[in-house]
Amino acid sequence: MWELCARASAAAASRSTACSISSCPAKYDPPNFALKLATKDVRLATDLGRELGVPMRMCNLAYAEMTEACNRGWKDVTHAP
Repeated sequence: MWELCARASAAAASRSTACSISSCPAKYDPPNFALKLATKDVRLATDLGRELGVPMRMCNLAYAEMTEACNRGWKDVTHAP
């Protein structure tokens, strides 16, 4: 039974990876999502992690970097300068 579950899990993971790679083209410039909205999403994730006691070191670092960028005036940028 364990082997069957492991195989099914591996097959599902390979399908989801293939779908996610093909559906997310690597086009980042110009940005198409305001930094302030992305920062809000990351803040919500870090708040939830804190509430549940889940260490989120990299998420906290990303939130700090995004907050700094917002404070520099980039929060409403949705197109290349």
